Order: sequence, then structure tokens, then C-alpha cells
Amino acid sequence: ITFYTHQCNKAFLELDMQIEAERMTNIQFDPKEIELEKGAIIEERKMRMESDPYIRYVHELMLKSLYLYSPYSEPVIGYMDQIQACNANNLKEHYDKYYMPNNAFALFVGDIDIDEAVELCNKYFGNISKGPEITRNKMMDPEKIGITNKMTHKSNQITTESIVICYKIPQCKLNTMKKELTISIAKKILADGMSSILYKKLVSDKKLLHSVVSSLDYFPYDASVLSIVVLLQEGNNIKIVEQEINKLIEELKNNLFTKELFETAKRKYMDSFDIMIDNPLDLSNYIIGQVLNKRSLEEIKNIKSVLNTITFEDVKSAIKDIFDINNQALVIYQVPEGKEINNTIQDNADEIKRKLSEKAEKIKESVVNKSKEIKNKIKDIKNKTEDKIRS
Repeated sequence: ITFYTHQCNKAFLELDMQIEAERMTNIQFDPKEIELEKGAIIEERKMRMESDPYIRYVHELMLKSLYLYSPYSEPVIGYMDQIQACNANNLKEHYDKYYMPNNAFALFVGDIDIDEAVELCNKYFGNISKGPEITRNKMMDPEKIGITNKMTHKSNQITTESIVICYKIPQCKLNTMKKELTISIAKKILADGMSSILYKKLVSDKKLLHSVVSSLDYFPYDASVLSIVVLLQEGNNIKIVEQEINKLIEELKNNLFTKELFETAKRKYMDSFDIMIDNPLDLSNYIIGQVLNKRSLEEIKNIKSVLNTITFEDVKSAIKDIFDINNQALVIYQVPEGKEINNTIQDNADEIKRKLSEKAEKIKESVVNKSKEIKNKIKDIKNKTEDKIRS
């Protein structure tokens, strides 16, 4: 999916709708602009993928190992040769096929008058011709393929040794809001935040790790992926850390999971939704994700009620089902033999700061250019409107 976000004052809602209708019907593919954008995307790939062994190998090698046939094995940004080969004909073909009112939806979040929003949708999109029905070729992997992949990657770019663990979750285990929330709570208990099992045991107590983070990437047309990423503290043996992680997971499946842990994780999830509701952008992004995940608007609206129905036994069952070593893909990032490990917090912080600074400059330049482009469009629309009024 491609989505465009407008954050605006209520008074400018109509102008934003006008801009979006223009985007759907009257885009121009200037060869010079295309080359400029390709250059920006190439630099983005170099910065995000080529220069970062963690991101590159998680997003490329890991996905290739998790998905044998599915398009989810391909990185969203594409490969370098694909970006370089893209031309105006490719873009126009994609635009003509997908940028149609019957393949789009509008989401309004905030202080919105629903009747006014519907009226504006009809006004600016109602006369746009419906496109042909889109046929989507969905290629899915088998439901159960018994993933037991383990890969070790060594690179001079690596400054902090780390382990990435992924669990593939079939659609049938995530096809309702309750199932998704149950697995999310299980993830939070094991590896999400300072109160998680892995953080308390391996960061705070045993000092084996610097950090623990996790994510649940939901894919609506194939199995989803739950990922856990840990960064090792200097001097710790990576095999011992791997054993400790698997040991804790087994303990969690047996007697380490308590009702107190369950209630705490569930309450924190409740609190996170309360915070999200106060931020229109966060709320809109969440709703878009849930709509794409085939959730009904009624489910989304009543999410806290759904959360209240989840029991201790539900989460206990999910923990035993999901965190299965026979359904585990694991990547180990190691410093090559003979190279000194340099993984202090300050070194990592300086590297992150440098990358963020470079990215901020590129974003700033892009925003300035886009701002000029939008101002020119607004000026053009204003002039056309004034001409119509005069006539």
C-alpha cells in the first residue's frame, strides 16, 4: 500500500482534498524529476541497507529464508538494479493501474464534520472515472514448513554482536483482533521493554545484553513475522547468550509466566491505546494498518473491549504455540576473528547520531523542495479559482 498523510488545520481540509484529487488524475512524469527521485532512493538504500549489515541482512537474507515463494521475501525499497532500471513507462503503467477511486480509501481523524468530509469526497472524487477491476496474484508459502534456519554473518562493518530471532505466524493464528492482541501481549511479556523477561534477566541481572527489542510485522496476504533483536554486551560469548535466551523461553512456556506478568502487560497495552487516541497521526496510522489487516471498523472501535476478553490462559497458550524452537529462524551477527570488538554505548550512539544527521539533511532538502512544489500548486489552484470567479 501507498498512503499519503495530510496534517492540516480544519479550514484547509477542502484544499487538501483538491490536492489529492489532482494527484489521482493529473500526475506528470518528468524524466528529470524521475532521475532526481531515483537518485534520492538510491542514496536511501545505500544509507539504510548497503551500509548497515544488520538492516540489510535482516530485511533481505532473513526474509528470503522465511518466505520461499511469497512476494514478502522482497524488500519494499527494491534492489539497486531495479531502482536504476525504473523509467517513466514503468511508473505510468503502475499509476494507471492502481491510482483509481475504486482502489483507494480516505481516512479522516480529528475534529472532522463527517457530512462535510463525505460531501468533499463526492465533490472532488465523484467525477473521477472508475478504473478496471484489479486482479491480484497472491502467491503464498505453505502454512507449515518447519523453519529451523540458523545463519551466521560476519562483517567488518559490525561493531556490536547481536542475535535476531524470528517466528513465522500463519494467518489462521492472527485472523481476528483478539488473536493479534493476545500474541502482542505474549511478545510484550517476553521481549518488549524494560519490564520484559529477557530485559530483566539478561540486561539488568546477568549483564549479557545491552538491549532487547521486538516487533510484530503483520502481513495480510501471508504468514506474519514476530522478531526479537538483542545486542550483546562486550566480552560475552554469543553461544552462551543464545542458550540463555532459549532457556528463558522454555521457562516462560512452563512456570515463569505468572498472572501478575499477564495483568501488568495487559494494563500497559490499555495505557498505550489511551495515549494513541490523543494523537491523530498515530491513531490514523494504527487504523490504516488494522483496515489493511482486514479488521472491521466495529472491531477497531471496540478494541479495548476486545482486549478485556483476553485471559491468562489465552496468552499462556499463545506463548507455547508461537515461541517454538522448531519454528525459529535465527541470524547471528559476529565480528570476524582477529578484529577487536568495539561496541560501547558511546560508539554506537556516535554512529547513530552521524546517520541521523545525514538523513536529517536529506529530509530537510526534500521538504524544502516539496514545500516549493506545493506552494506553486496552491498558487496555481488559487489563480484558476479566481479566474473562474471572474468569469
